[in-house]
Amino acid sequence: ALKIIHLGYATSVDDSVFTEALHSGALEKLQELQIERSNDLSMTSVYALLEHCRDLKSLGDLRAWSGISGQELGELRLLAHIQNWDIDLSSHQILRRFLGLSGEERETMINLLTGPVLERIRLAELDHRNQQQE
Repeated sequence: ALKIIHLGYATSVDDSVFTEALHSGALEKLQELQIERSNDLSMTSVYALLEHCRDLKSLGDLRAWSGISGQELGELRLLAHIQNWDIDLSSHQILRRFLGLSGEERETMINLLTGPVLERIRLAELDHRNQQQE
């Protein structure tokens, strides 16, 4: 079962995707969901996730989900505070997790985040050198 899901800016995930996944049980162990931006997700998904994912500890970036108004987000945060939910509804959760890491864990995360970029830079430099030698 999935425990962590991170999606970026260009996602076509909508409420129906989460509804289907939740009803199939595929997300019952979900602990963290981070979606950078969504035009198709709403409070319907948020409440379904909160109801079906008992281990959920982190849900964001809800500010960037255009289907959620500022008032709805404020009400959700107030409810989480009043009912003392153990969940992070704020943004920048990945950065906060990184800052909490130390030693080998931090180095591993840096490598995971920067590795593909550094490899592209290395390949571009190699290509540039090869073009100059021709």
